[in-house]
Amino acid sequence: MTKEFQLSNRLRTSVTLLLLLTPVLTNLVEHAGSTITLILTLFGIYIFYICEKKYSSRTTPISSWEKAIMGVFVLYFVFSTVFIVAHNSFNGIPIFDADIDHELRMLTFIPIYYLFIRTKPSIEAIWYSLIIAAIASGVYAFAAALATGFSDRVVGPYNPVLFGYISVALAFMSLSSYRFFYQKNKKLIILPLLGFACGLLAAFLSGTRGSVLTIPFLLIVFIFQIWPHLKIYNTKIVVGGIISVMVLLFLLFPHTRLAERFERGIEGARVYINNINCVECHEKYETAHLQLWTEALLIIKKHPFTGVGPDGYRKIVKERTENREIAPGIEIYQTPHNLYLTMLTSYGIWGFIVLMVFFLVPFASLAYSIRKNEGDENLRDIAYCGFFLIVGYMLFSMTGALFIRNILIAFYAIMLAVILSANRTAFKP
Repeated sequence: MTKEFQLSNRLRTSVTLLLLLTPVLTNLVEHAGSTITLILTLFGIYIFYICEKKYSSRTTPISSWEKAIMGVFVLYFVFSTVFIVAHNSFNGIPIFDADIDHELRMLTFIPIYYLFIRTKPSIEAIWYSLIIAAIASGVYAFAAALATGFSDRVVGPYNPVLFGYISVALAFMSLSSYRFFYQKNKKLIILPLLGFACGLLAAFLSGTRGSVLTIPFLLIVFIFQIWPHLKIYNTKIVVGGIISVMVLLFLLFPHTRLAERFERGIEGARVYINNINCVECHEKYETAHLQLWTEALLIIKKHPFTGVGPDGYRKIVKERTENREIAPGIEIYQTPHNLYLTMLTSYGIWGFIVLMVFFLVPFASLAYSIRKNEGDENLRDIAYCGFFLIVGYMLFSMTGALFIRNILIAFYAIMLAVILSANRTAFKP
């Protein structure tokens, strides 16, 4: 037995345990996502040194797809950092005052991915980690809502929006494991269905409109996953289960804060559109998102190629509020609450392009994996799990600036790394 083999075995158990804990702790415990990210990153750097430097004869070949995926994380960091430094310099801010914490966290994907391809967590561990997290989120949300008499939104470790986003992602990522558990034991098909139901229940009780609006689009992705298997009995069970869950949530909807928030949002949007130039008309209505997006579009029109930097948006909005050019209330927000508009206002059209590349390269690699692993249903399903993660984040980005929150960066980087590592056999030439 070689020294390297013993090292890998010692670390494999720890990495698997951390993987099992990552989704549930990230969504339920404050700072857990950052802590686990740091631990996994240090493990990855250490293993790289041991395996690639000390045992250079035992290298791990990296395919073109893997280089491209790691490259988009580096691109996001380098591009954002360069623009932040440039904008700060232009505004007379010292280079050392550049706030690049969130951008730097993107680079953790690389050592974490390397850690996973060396320790090889099982697909079963991935599925259980997601289902445990989805069920725990639903139970926590129900208990929290019950404690308040269902009179308030479930907050989670930070705020209802972040809790709602991750809960919806967990619901659909869990659901994609239905075939795996059915083949393992027919009775176990209840696990992905329960994870799906609990994840959506958590999102509903969080009252997060943006997360709930993504459900129909993510269901379309699931249709693509089950389409080749519609005549199979286990697929019919899952479809029946999904319909039952959706009917129950539809019946629950009128009795939640979510229904009230949708009603106020629609009324606020109507008032805002009819009085868009009235400075005094918007404070008492839920029009923040529309006001934020309107201001973002004005900034993009004036600065389409360079943007105004990450701090420029809030500065401009604050000045316009103080001058009574727009209604007060939105000056407290740092971004337009839309990741696409945030990248456009911060870095111009180039920021939008970088963001789309950041999402679409991993998406394309998973699509390639599905075609390459057409006969391997386990790898095909785990690739669809990655689809739910990426598409979910692309949809959540319509109503939130996701990558200014550590919890969302941690969840995305870790789960994408482990999903891609499970599919890496398809990336080999």
